[in-house]
Amino acid sequence: MNHLLPEQANLSASNGFSALDIRLGEWTARLAKTSRNKSLLVATVALLSRAVREGHVCLYLNELAEAPSDTFPPLESFKQALFDSGLAGSPETVRPLILDEANRLYFYRYFQYESALLNHLTSFCQEETVLDERCYDALDRLFGPDSRIHPNPQRQAADTALSGRFCVVSGGPGTGKTWIAVRILWILTKIMDRKVALAAPTGKAAARLEQSLRESLKTLPPELDPTLLPKACTLHRLLEPIPHSPYFRYNAENRLPVEDVIIDEASMIDLPLFAKLVSALPDTGRLILLGDRHQLASVETGAALNDICSAADRGGCYNRLTKRSVTLMLSRRFSQDSPLGKLAQLVNQGEGEAAISLMEDAGIWKPLSSSRQLNDRLTRTIEPWLSDYLTSAEPDSAFNRLDALKILCALNRSAYGIHAVNDVIGKLALSKQPTAQPGRQGGLYRGFPVMVLRNDYAAGLFNGDTGVAFPDAEGRMYFHFKADNGFHPMAPLKLPEHQTAYALTVHKSQGSEFGKVILILPPFDSEVITRELIYTALTRAKESVEVWGDKGVFIRAVGRKIERRSGLTDRLLQRLNQPV
Repeated sequence: MNHLLPEQANLSASNGFSALDIRLGEWTARLAKTSRNKSLLVATVALLSRAVREGHVCLYLNELAEAPSDTFPPLESFKQALFDSGLAGSPETVRPLILDEANRLYFYRYFQYESALLNHLTSFCQEETVLDERCYDALDRLFGPDSRIHPNPQRQAADTALSGRFCVVSGGPGTGKTWIAVRILWILTKIMDRKVALAAPTGKAAARLEQSLRESLKTLPPELDPTLLPKACTLHRLLEPIPHSPYFRYNAENRLPVEDVIIDEASMIDLPLFAKLVSALPDTGRLILLGDRHQLASVETGAALNDICSAADRGGCYNRLTKRSVTLMLSRRFSQDSPLGKLAQLVNQGEGEAAISLMEDAGIWKPLSSSRQLNDRLTRTIEPWLSDYLTSAEPDSAFNRLDALKILCALNRSAYGIHAVNDVIGKLALSKQPTAQPGRQGGLYRGFPVMVLRNDYAAGLFNGDTGVAFPDAEGRMYFHFKADNGFHPMAPLKLPEHQTAYALTVHKSQGSEFGKVILILPPFDSEVITRELIYTALTRAKESVEVWGDKGVFIRAVGRKIERRSGLTDRLLQRLNQPV
């Protein structure tokens, strides 16, 4: 996070502030009980607003007071000015700003979100369930009889999930998270007779969860009855949003009509949604989180999964959260000699130069220095795949081919971002269309792919849903989205906000898997290109990957780790790092 520059005049777009940040600072300062320190109040609130917009939950006042700038006074004077204004209060008060004992400054709403998650997790970790012999017998059948005496990480994860109200299972791709989840689900539903919901942050991630679980069903012993799984849905669908409001139908006063909830891709859940989810769980409900803590966090506020895992890592022998956290290390997707598996590991360890060497040896690093070079290479590389894709006779085959190769971009804008890349591929695709093709309407053509960018509950479409255009029997073009029983057609004019989906940002690719991934990095540095972004892009690939970019940009990005300001980790440690 950038530090504020000395004069209030530097509250400008060039320093990362939006007009809303500045206006909020000015408006909040007008509510102060005194006119003293107005510039300080405006700057502080504007900076807090910018921080939240960048994904932080709070500001660390110590950092601001110690920064080499005369914007902020020494810490004690700074705190006194905030309290004297009447705008800031201690955690037990109701004020626009909350300043806690660790000198963390929050907007009141985000302090309440963090506190709700803290309180529920604390409660969940204090409760344990004694499993009966039927559960142990089922675990023995599912994980092997020796696993009771010599538990492996998979058996440990299942034991943890079933013996308490909270469990977090973190691991990279291919470490067996859904393999474990289907066994947990089977015991919960068939042995313990509990009603379970499956959910993920996006429609794509929910569909992928359900697909993975169905594949994992085939690994159950033949004598077990693999009945139909519960349908996976998005977290928004699970909680049922109330139209035209920020509230959900299921909440602290009206709990979810299920007993247990299993969530995949938990790293994508922002703090407000996390708080609303735990508040809606029934008093005896379980929450089982699956995710990869090293992936990108939510584009919204907070990095709750990473905060929870960090608290578990740092916990002492009495830490109840540590006992409810399992990390899976061994990946079965990539062999020990797989360049992709080694590459993801090197990136995760911050070894940028070693990662470059490995990619060069494997022939998967492609230097990129200009937009002309990008466009020429993109056209040559994509043309064979695109020609095959555009021959798809129906939506199902189009979706399969669309997932065989995916271009991922670090940026939205610039000549190296998704809009420019989609424009290049879109023009190439359009040039291949016969003018008399049935259903061709303006710029639309058979196979035109889109991704929805905004939830539309009336249309039944959600952020991240992907559709492909195909004509009906009368030649009218419709976008087809995957649904429970086939495909859901949608007229082009009824689509919510969307974008062309030949290329996606890395953020939008979360929850998805593709046969081959091509990651495009610009030849210039950007704060948004981080270790987590590159790791997330690489781990979307099931078979192979290429990285196009500049070595210096890649190495600096791998060394740039996201550090979101939050109080959750320290507050969890304070609560749970003590004997029961």
